[in-house]
Amino acid sequence: MRPTPAPTLLDPHFSLRATRKVHTGPCIEFDGQDYEIAPTSRKVVTVLFHPFRKLWVLDHSPKLTGPPILGHFTLKSV
Repeated sequence: MRPTPAPTLLDPHFSLRATRKVHTGPCIEFDGQDYEIAPTSRKVVTVLFHPFRKLWVLDHSPKLTGPPILGHFTLKSV
């Protein structure tokens, strides 16, 4: 049996998902804000988020293995 991962690593598994177009820079727009992400050859990326808490930008949707994380941000509460 494997040890339980750190709680911060479990967060993406319980988050909401969306897709976003990658703009030049590279950056994405999410909830009215621009976020600079790591360079990627993809035109569309997956966004995992906890409303008003955290946001992860992934190279592709998670399957059996975790995809590369292009960015991780803390969202401002309203």
